[in-house]
This record gives sequence, C-alpha cells and structure tokens, in this order.
Amino acid sequence: MSYLSSKLAKPTNAESGKLATIDVTTGAEGSSIVRLYGMSKVAAQLIWCTKFKETKSTTTQGGGKGSGGSKSTTTTYTYSVSCAMAFCEGSNDVQLSRLWIDDKEVSIAALPVTSFTFYTGDETQNVDSTISAVETVENTPAFRGVCYAVFENLQLADYGNRIPNICAELVKPIS
Repeated sequence: MSYLSSKLAKPTNAESGKLATIDVTTGAEGSSIVRLYGMSKVAAQLIWCTKFKETKSTTTQGGGKGSGGSKSTTTTYTYSVSCAMAFCEGSNDVQLSRLWIDDKEVSIAALPVTSFTFYTGDETQNVDSTISAVETVENTPAFRGVCYAVFENLQLADYGNRIPNICAELVKPIS
C-alpha cells in the first residue's frame, strides 16, 4: 500500500450478535403441571428469569506500523440469563437422570452456566439463592411442591440468543 493510500484508508467498524428485541416464552399462570410416575422425559416450563445480561466485547486490528494505516474495530455482543424451569409435581424422591437443551443431551458438568441447582420439590425446600439475590428473600417463593432447576448465567450464544427448550429425564421411585 502506498503512503498516500494508507493515509486515506478509512477505518472499518463491525458489530455482530446485537439483539434489537428480546422475547421470552413463558408458561401462563394456572398452567397444568406434570405428575410423574416412574421415569419420564419432561419438558420444562419457565417460571422465573432475569433480564438478559448483555456483554460487549470490542477488538481492534491494524492501525499500526506496517498495517497500511487502516484500523478495523469489531464489537461482539453475547447474552446470558438466569432462569428457573419447572418440570413436574415435586416430592423428595424425584431424581434427575438426564438433561437436554434444544434436543441435545448435555452433561450437568458441561452446562454453559455459572451454577446449576436442582430442586426435588419437597414441601420443606428453601428459597433458591440465585433467585433471592435478585428478588430479595421476602419476595422469593420456595416453589414447594414443584420440581425445578435454576440455571445461573445461562450463556445463550449457542441457542440463537434465546432461552432454549429444556427437557429432563426424571425418575420417581414408586413406593
């Protein structure tokens, strides 16, 4: 590149992944809840979530000596959300066997989250700490009688920047 063309080069700016709107699908109040007998794959219903958290990352390339003087800046947006998903009527003998996110089975240890907490839904369970940190303890239900899971900072990039469909294989020993 000649000296003159390097001085006339215009910087390039690019953005990717920025959401214009955020839509969340939820279960309606009064929706039925699954009653589990034995073992079953159960679709989750969203019962609580935070606002989407946007993380902005900017990288700059070029502009230095030998680069021709042009500089390009790329800004990438990623999103995460904390949410609670209800699976079925709870009891202290419900066990989580497997988990699917958007029809792909995932290991609990490999979830793209800060933390994952599973509640069996017994009648003495306490409020979840992730939910109470947002809502305050006084305004957080314990969801007693509901088997549910809390996903803290679920990374949404692999799911089209939306809350994915979640299913669980649950086992309830028959006594």
